Amino acid sequence: MSLFSDYSAYYDLLYKDKDYKTESDYVLNALSKEPTRISSLLELGSGTGKHAEFFIKKIDRYTGVDMSEEMVNQGKLRLINPNVTFEVGDVRTYSASQVFDAVVSLFHVASYQVVNEDFVNFLQTAHRHLKSGSTFLFDFWYGPAVLNIKPSTKIKRMKNDKHSVTRIAEPVQNYQKNLVTVNYEVIIQDILQKTETRIYENHPMRYFFLPELMYFLEISGFDTRETKFEEWITGGEPTENTWGVTCITRKR
Repeated sequence: MSLFSDYSAYYDLLYKDKDYKTESDYVLNALSKEPTRISSLLELGSGTGKHAEFFIKKIDRYTGVDMSEEMVNQGKLRLINPNVTFEVGDVRTYSASQVFDAVVSLFHVASYQVVNEDFVNFLQTAHRHLKSGSTFLFDFWYGPAVLNIKPSTKIKRMKNDKHSVTRIAEPVQNYQKNLVTVNYEVIIQDILQKTETRIYENHPMRYFFLPELMYFLEISGFDTRETKFEEWITGGEPTENTWGVTCITRKR
C-alpha cells in the first residue's frame, strides 16, 4: 500500500492551509534562472496535482508521477489538459521515453528514500529524464536542524462542510540511521453521515547532511560544482534552524 493511499481523498483537506502558489512560484523562479526557457517539466511525487495547477500556467508540458493511484486520479480530475499527464509510478524506478527541461521533487519526497540504494535510484530517475545540463530541484529534511530543533508530537485539525479530519503525528527518532519515523493516527469524521474512521500509518523519514548529499549527487551523474543548497522558499543560507532545504543541481 502506498503512503497516504488510505486517506488520499482527504489529503487536500489536511493541507488546505499549504501555500501551493508561493511554493510553486519559488520553484518556477529558481528554474527561470536557467539559460534557456523551461518548457517541459517532470515532477516526481506529484500528489494530487496542486503544484501542477500553477506550473502549467508557466510551462508548456507537465508530467506528474506518484505511487498513489488515488492521488493520480485526483490530479487527472483536477487538470483536464492535453499538455498535462499524471502517471502511477515509483520515483525509484519510473522510466519514460522522453527527457525534460527540468525535474522537480517537492514536499520531502527525497526524505522518504530512507536507504542509500533507494535514494541513489531516485537521483538516477531524475538524471535519466533530464537533458544534458538541465536542472533537478528537490527539497529534503536538513540534518543539523532536525538534531537542533528535534521532532515533536503535533496535532492538526482541518474541517470543511462534509468532513472533519484530525491528524496526530508522533515521531520516534533513530540517531544511528538518521531517521525519524512519524506515526500517524488520522481520524476522519463524516459530518453528514455521522461516522468516524481511523487510519494508522508509519512514515520513516530520512534527514540528510550536505557532504553525503554531494557524494550521492556525484555518483549519480550530477555536476556538484553547479550544485547549491538554500533554505526552502526564502533562498537563504541553511542553518541549524532550517528544517526544509532545497537542492538545486544540474545534470553533467
